[in-house]
Amino acid sequence: YSPATNAFMVTFLYPGRAPGAGALPVPKMNQRLAADTSYYSLGGADTRWAILTPRFVGQRSSDLPLAANQERFPILLFSHCPPTHRDFSSQIAEELASHGYVVIAPDHSDCFKTEFPDGRYLTGNWAGDSDGRFKDFQFLLDELERLNASDPFFAGRLDLDRIGIYGLIYGGMVAEMCRRDDRLKCVALLEAENLQ
Repeated sequence: YSPATNAFMVTFLYPGRAPGAGALPVPKMNQRLAADTSYYSLGGADTRWAILTPRFVGQRSSDLPLAANQERFPILLFSHCPPTHRDFSSQIAEELASHGYVVIAPDHSDCFKTEFPDGRYLTGNWAGDSDGRFKDFQFLLDELERLNASDPFFAGRLDLDRIGIYGLIYGGMVAEMCRRDDRLKCVALLEAENLQ
């Protein structure tokens, strides 16, 4: 990222218990990124999307307890294509979560931009960084073991024997991750390219 950091943002989408009456869905993507006109001008889109997109909501709520209808949840890791971000194509992640999966989506260092909770708004390196992506997922796979062992929210609820990974376009390089780490049991490639 620019400026450099050794951290990255991650979104967890999971099957939650039904929200209470009057609960509203949360925004589809980070509000600062959604309003960034440079994001839309990059792809040649009309920058007026920066007015509309912050109003889009996903089929999700925040801060819900895990659903009670399963003892343990299989896990899917998602890899976005550069220069997008972890919420890109989040409708797929929401659909998968509604079918009982915990979906984990990181902002790789080649994302467009990412906002940290402390307000830092960092620009990614859009060249595509396969090695960095592999390191991101290696870290997340290790972290899943810790979360399943001792996290107050996820402890004992993650099915570490059923972990898959999927990627979109350049994110399809995640197929190589399955060869590198036998904790991953399956891979799905969506419009994959650049897989040499």
